Amino acid sequence: MTRTERAMRAMVTALQASADADGSALPSVVLRNEDLLSRMDESHSDGVRRYLNVWDGDGAVSDETLGADLVETIEDDDDEDAALGGAYQIEHRPRIELICEGGTQDAREAAFDAALREIHDVLRGSVLEGERHYLGGAVDWSGIESIARAGSGLVTDGVANVKACEITVLLEFTSARPF
Repeated sequence: MTRTERAMRAMVTALQASADADGSALPSVVLRNEDLLSRMDESHSDGVRRYLNVWDGDGAVSDETLGADLVETIEDDDDEDAALGGAYQIEHRPRIELICEGGTQDAREAAFDAALREIHDVLRGSVLEGERHYLGGAVDWSGIESIARAGSGLVTDGVANVKACEITVLLEFTSARPF
């Protein structure tokens, strides 16, 4: 499995774990690379239905160790890049679609804001033994880079009773390959 795929799976798993917690503002199922019509979550007690989908996004090499293209990668079933560590610094930008639909305007606003806070909390990592760890150690850093809201060309622009955004996340990690 590539480091990019490991990072993507770690992010989706962390979002799903948060969604599974009691009182979560996220939908009960976190989707990956699914179309909008695939599933809207059942209404929560506030009458708001929620949708969260993670798109794989784009990645780029931000830094390369001199001679990285000459290093031979050693295959390993558990972590095919582990033997060499990281010769490439990768910045990967997956996108998260967040949609809150129905209920009252106040309920939608509250659900949307709570979901944004929860996504931020998942990405900001946790401190273990004095060190911050992001997405269970799968990445060196993760966080929200930007948020495109209504009027930004989203598929939900102009739809009544909907509050939506597309969140661009920045994941930084090293890899023995340029992906």
